[in-house]
Amino acid sequence: MQLCIYFRYCNYMTHFSIITAAIVLLSGFGNGTAHADIMNAAEDDHIAEYGLSVAPTYFVHDEEWGVSVHVHSTWMLPHTAFGIGIGYERIFDDHGHNTLGVLFSYRPFNDFSLVVSPGITIEDTAPQSVHGAFHIEALYEFDVGGFHIGPACEYAIEHDDVHVSIGLHVGFGL
Repeated sequence: MQLCIYFRYCNYMTHFSIITAAIVLLSGFGNGTAHADIMNAAEDDHIAEYGLSVAPTYFVHDEEWGVSVHVHSTWMLPHTAFGIGIGYERIFDDHGHNTLGVLFSYRPFNDFSLVVSPGITIEDTAPQSVHGAFHIEALYEFDVGGFHIGPACEYAIEHDDVHVSIGLHVGFGL
């Protein structure tokens, strides 16, 4: 049984990796300045970002849909393309839970971020139980009047399910 679950997660991770690679490649070809962005990722003028995303969320094992809201604060490490922060996810509907995690972000170029977040989840149905969680997120941002707006794609592994969400990210930098 454990081996079957492991292979199912590997299969989902393979799909997420392919989607993420496609986003990276397509976004780099879109503006013609991907090389310059990679070289200047550490020179972004924001030292912190505060963001919110809302997304329809698909629960893979239960084959059901829900809604999720994410909020995060990320601080960029000086002169690098790496950041660290905290994040919170709220899932509504029958899968209701709260997840709190530490964020590790990497900005290979200014408009694109990859985020990995290990954390803990507390289910609405069993608030006394705390479970581990692992989230991976890819997002692309367009600067619109000082706000960072764009698509966000998340893949999350939790104790009893896997969920995937694609939604809208809105953030602002300081």
